[in-house]
Amino acid sequence: MILGNLTMFQLFMGIPHIRGDYWTLAFEMLFYIIMSALFALKVHRYTFQFTLGLIVLSFFVEAILPLTTGMQFPVGILSFVALMFMGTTLYRVYNDELSARAGVAVVVLGFMMLFVTPIAKGIGEGGAWQYLNLISARLVAVGVFSAAFLMRSQHPSRFMLYLGMISYSFYLMQADVLIIDVHNALLNVLVCAMTLLVVATATYYWIELPGIALGRRLQRWRATYWVRE
Repeated sequence: MILGNLTMFQLFMGIPHIRGDYWTLAFEMLFYIIMSALFALKVHRYTFQFTLGLIVLSFFVEAILPLTTGMQFPVGILSFVALMFMGTTLYRVYNDELSARAGVAVVVLGFMMLFVTPIAKGIGEGGAWQYLNLISARLVAVGVFSAAFLMRSQHPSRFMLYLGMISYSFYLMQADVLIIDVHNALLNVLVCAMTLLVVATATYYWIELPGIALGRRLQRWRATYWVRE
């Protein structure tokens, strides 16, 4: 179990999570591997077509097959990866590499995908309501990203830039901080938010930054070694 979790692919290997709140890291690693493969094959400029293919495939696997054949697949695997690649399409629209029409097509189809796939899964299991939490979480995520994308031309405040800098540590530490309970809803929010800021700042400077520096040293060493060879 420990070795499987160290790979971050325990979700795909059927190995239980040591920390269940880190399940998204498997998809993050999968995204990096797929992107690396696209670059290695020199087809990384076709992420728009790749994203459309993932969306269509997720409709087929996560919605159509369960409703027509009764075959059940884990909801969210393909659609989650497709959602990540939607970001690459919007990035290319932002950089004027793709037309706004391409961005709209991906957004519309992707928005449908985010809700059709869990609803179809729920219908196949006799109750779509049980996936209401997944649907609402996806809706909030899309709303936050859309708001940030629409306000991209505005200069962010220093505090927002700071939150972006520690965002990964913020994500990793949230489960450890959210166990705090001072038996008051408003105080819980305030105490957890302030504590999380302090803890995420500490882990960013004491763990994340040294880790990044180590990775860059290894990259430089590898580049020097291969040049000499």
